[in-house]
Amino acid sequence: IPAAPAVGTYATFGIEVDDVDDTYARALDKGATSVVAPTDNPGGVRSAYLRDADESLFAIYRFGAPST
Repeated sequence: IPAAPAVGTYATFGIEVDDVDDTYARALDKGATSVVAPTDNPGGVRSAYLRDADESLFAIYRFGAPST
């Protein structure tokens, strides 16, 4: 069995959603904590990063304009 690394290791996952701002607000209401608030990024990507109750990091993102 290999020794534990000197620094913590983690994985993150991302979920594509239609409305980043709404999903971000709903996640906060359910107990998530904000790491990076919704942000517009190059290429038309809007994203946010949060941590769940277990401190797992996750991203929500959308490519292009939301559906109507």
